[in-house]
Amino acid sequence: MSEVYFSRIGQETAMTALQKITAKFPEIFEPGDYVAVKAHFGESGNKTYIPAEYLKPVLSKVKEQSNLAFVTDTNVLYRSRRAHAITHYETAAEHGFSLHNLAAPVIIADGIKGGDVIYVEIKGEYFEKFPVAGNIVRADGLVAFSHFKGHLLAGIGGAIKNISMGGASRAGKQIMHADVEPQRNEEQSCLLCGYCVESCPVNAVCLGEFGPEFDLELCIGCGECIAVCPNHVIKILWNESPEIFAEKLAEGALACIKNKPGKLLFITGAINITPECDCMSNAGEPFMQDVGWFMSTDPVAVDQACFDMVKKDYQQQEKSEQDPFKIFHPHTYFEKTLKYAEKLGMGSTRYELIEL
Repeated sequence: MSEVYFSRIGQETAMTALQKITAKFPEIFEPGDYVAVKAHFGESGNKTYIPAEYLKPVLSKVKEQSNLAFVTDTNVLYRSRRAHAITHYETAAEHGFSLHNLAAPVIIADGIKGGDVIYVEIKGEYFEKFPVAGNIVRADGLVAFSHFKGHLLAGIGGAIKNISMGGASRAGKQIMHADVEPQRNEEQSCLLCGYCVESCPVNAVCLGEFGPEFDLELCIGCGECIAVCPNHVIKILWNESPEIFAEKLAEGALACIKNKPGKLLFITGAINITPECDCMSNAGEPFMQDVGWFMSTDPVAVDQACFDMVKKDYQQQEKSEQDPFKIFHPHTYFEKTLKYAEKLGMGSTRYELIEL
């Protein structure tokens, strides 16, 4: 059973609650360790990512143990200012993630064009080797600073999603998405806005007379056209079961942390809890009150604890027995990701919650 620290946001501010958590920061790094602090800088236009200011107390604690901390993320697969390092840096800086503001360098982990890749052997059910961003592998230790919220394909984005899809190279992202394809939802009327066409990184979507048409031979399964559609005209066509995508996420996460035993920490903020993830320019409005901060050396336990507490608070708030994330993403399997990660030896779904 793993320990998970929890600091509730109630009467206190989110920053005060976070400082309570970081006061329990474990002694896990050594002087001279290169420590990757994995964050998400937010898509251009996104207003609900966790602001850079909250990273400062975390970095302060890391630098008490090693002066070689760097803030990092990886280039994305779809059309975005975060698709290559130059405009990725610019987006990060615009959102406050910069050396000037954080007193720690920002390094895009997979290089300028996403080609800095190291294949990590995991011998999983789906991947024998998995392509990870080079500087994620090279780091001696890692702190995953994650935002707990919904996600179109994973159901929920938390610590495992942050280190898996967020630590993978572009090739890694693509092979995790390989079994996802777009399909026209005939129940909805197309607005002919063209957002799906503009968003596709491989020009696999064109706009016909009545709506989008797809070239599935070109499609890489990134799901961006589904995410940007304002009228839910495009839905997911799973070539394999969505449970497989959920388990692939766990294997990707394992590859990203495999060479750092004892030098891993996971801090997650259940704040600004939106239906969609920070990769979208509009992730939707938060659908419930902020909950708090969680910290553990176990990524499975921290995700499970976040989910349990968020679900409990939502049900009390709405006087409902529903899982809020299943309302937004009914055909996703977050619980499968956790169970499979547990099977892979990444952590435990059983935890002791230590409330501060």
